[in-house]
Amino acid sequence: MSANDLPVPAIGSGGATANSAALSPGRATSHPPPIIPMKRSLSRDPEPRIESPIPGAHHATPTAGSPEPNLVGIGAATSRPIKTKARDKVAPREGGREKKESWKKKEAQAAARGGTPTSAPAAGPSTKGASGKAVAAVAKNAPPALQVYPLSPPKEVDYLPAKPPIFVPVTYPKNSDVAFFETTEHPSNRKGFRYLPCKASRLIPTLKYHTTEVPPYAARISYEDKSSHIHLDETGVALTTEKGFRSARANVGLREGDWYYECKVLNGINPNDPTEENGHVRIGFARRETSLDVPVGYDAYSYGIRDKDGQIVHMSRPKDFMKESVVNGDVIGLHISLPPLSVQREILAPYSDNSKYPPDVLRDRVPIKYKAQLYFEQFEYMPVKDMEDAMNPAAPTASGAPSLSMVKGSKACFRTLPGSRITIYKNGKRMGTAFEDLFVFLPPASQPLPNGGGRPLDDGFCGYYPTVSVFRGGRAQVNFGPTWEYPPEDLVFGNEEIPILITNDDEMRDDDDDVVAQKAKARPVCERYDEQIAEDCVYDLIDEVDLWLAEQKAAEAGQNSAGSGAGTSLNGVNPTQEAKEIQEMHIDEE
Repeated sequence: MSANDLPVPAIGSGGATANSAALSPGRATSHPPPIIPMKRSLSRDPEPRIESPIPGAHHATPTAGSPEPNLVGIGAATSRPIKTKARDKVAPREGGREKKESWKKKEAQAAARGGTPTSAPAAGPSTKGASGKAVAAVAKNAPPALQVYPLSPPKEVDYLPAKPPIFVPVTYPKNSDVAFFETTEHPSNRKGFRYLPCKASRLIPTLKYHTTEVPPYAARISYEDKSSHIHLDETGVALTTEKGFRSARANVGLREGDWYYECKVLNGINPNDPTEENGHVRIGFARRETSLDVPVGYDAYSYGIRDKDGQIVHMSRPKDFMKESVVNGDVIGLHISLPPLSVQREILAPYSDNSKYPPDVLRDRVPIKYKAQLYFEQFEYMPVKDMEDAMNPAAPTASGAPSLSMVKGSKACFRTLPGSRITIYKNGKRMGTAFEDLFVFLPPASQPLPNGGGRPLDDGFCGYYPTVSVFRGGRAQVNFGPTWEYPPEDLVFGNEEIPILITNDDEMRDDDDDVVAQKAKARPVCERYDEQIAEDCVYDLIDEVDLWLAEQKAAEAGQNSAGSGAGTSLNGVNPTQEAKEIQEMHIDEE
């Protein structure tokens, strides 16, 4: 068995050590089965562009209850309107171009039908008759379940290992000892949607596809989860930009436990001339909701430290911390401590209807092709209005309107994690605790695109990600361990449990009086890379079993209802539904 045949997980997928007992392998598959649409465009606009899933059609699919049952086209040789049926191809206009609906109308229709980023309307279980009502009642009371996508059997090329991006050298910075490159031939996460490399696997014939990795196989900066203006070195650990503040997240997310990484400033504030414009660097942790075109610490979803004066930043509010700048050559270490996921689920239980079911990880995603390579497209968590409002200074409220403090007390997104904190180190020396009581991140505190059909469920990637921001020539290099340039003075890693003897230099004590201090335990972020791979393998196996059982039940139900003249859909699986080919994704030329 080769490594390429194993169901390897996605880069950057967050999660704690897999607990198969808590993953509820017996969950029902109760959602209607979306189908794969035909070719659509992916633009650089922030909102999704979804074309009709109907073969040959270039208009948006009419929604149920539309007041216009027919579409109107313009003939190629005349300006007289031509009536066509809803599913007929629209006649092209003069000049050879075909009529298309506006993007706003397409997005509104996509929101109306819901599903996944590339899903089209799918018929749900019929509610006609006693049996249909029983199926609907079961679906209503069932826990959230895996989305089912009828895919054609994979082709041989789909089993090939994923390829890394192409590195194109950039001409700046000229005085750098590190060569930087622009990464191409891969999609980048955009507003509302997220992309992960994937491939087909014969080990999961029902699920068919799983996430995979591209070299270098280690914790590093994510190729898909960085600003397009961020340039990396060949190892994916050094970054820079020519633009204003741009950010990049690591390919591993942290969900519980104690973790540590360090970041070295390669080019920032010049210690010999602090007034010199030489670029800037910010370092910290960010959730997936944080935009990659702003510095870490800009919003309520991220926490960072800036190089100027060593201030800490959260919700764009700088606060004095180290009272000394971080200059070229300095190494900043960050230790994040998060409580167990069980604690967070208990905190969020009153805010979620799904709390009555066992905790589960559900990944709504569909494979697409980009540049002849496979990627999963899935919903991305998005900022919510309440968190954005919290960034603004308190303003007088209208009579009877709830104050911000009242809103915070009633919203899941404002709940905090007890005992959570971020501690800062500079060149191995502990500078203190910068942040405490971090915001919770599991749904419903995290929400997907509200008008795209996303479900507020844990997809296994929720968490805090090591994040670095650079500004106009600023350069930084992350180190996720296991060895450190400046080992933190009060942390111990690995299995070492021996306390360290800190010599007492106080002249008031005898020379033999040594102070024994127990170091705090933490793990290097690099260990999270292998851990999330194991988690994703477990999720794949559970989904494979669930989907196989659902297909077997649907097939049996289809045989029992044969001759009734109606299709059967049970637990979201319709055995008569036509499988679709994976569609190609295109990026519009700028």
